[in-house]
Amino acid sequence: MPVKAVVINLDSVLLKVDVSELVSRLRNLLGVEGGLRDLVAEAILSYSDKSKAEEIDKILREFEEETAEEASIDQEDLEALCTLKALGVKLGLITLRGRKSAEKALEKMGLNGFFDVVLTRDEEPEKAPQIARACDDLGCRVDEVLYVGFSRSDAIAGAQVGCVLATPHKVLQALSRTINIGSLPELLNVFKFDVP
Repeated sequence: MPVKAVVINLDSVLLKVDVSELVSRLRNLLGVEGGLRDLVAEAILSYSDKSKAEEIDKILREFEEETAEEASIDQEDLEALCTLKALGVKLGLITLRGRKSAEKALEKMGLNGFFDVVLTRDEEPEKAPQIARACDDLGCRVDEVLYVGFSRSDAIAGAQVGCVLATPHKVLQALSRTINIGSLPELLNVFKFDVP
């Protein structure tokens, strides 16, 4: 089955943002000493506490605004995106950022209007459903879409949905529909796109 579309995770692939300060601020708020999984679990549980949920949301939006303001795109990544577009590949973008932050980051990178579909947490707050919805919005079945995500959670979400997966995470590379890459330019070197 040929790949007709590529869906990319904004945060792990194009922005490459250091989240250590965000993690530290959330740990302080939530009183969690464990790893990122413990932090996420506690944040989800805290959403039932309205005041804590509002504070979590405030911290996230401040972080997103700061990092969106500093957004830039690597020249090689930009060239790879333009090559995909020139090949006629449909392009989707997902992010767990809010819509306003995502649009600001795309504007700073010069990519406003570049993607055929952009989904944020404002439309869908979970990664796997975002990927599935992006496939649908692009008019493709999930097995016709290549999902590019460089975080471990990206790789798991892409595998759950059933897309061809491009990731550097070896834990999922045993899957037959997984491509081992660590950059967008590398994707063009190892994957042949058969598009009309």
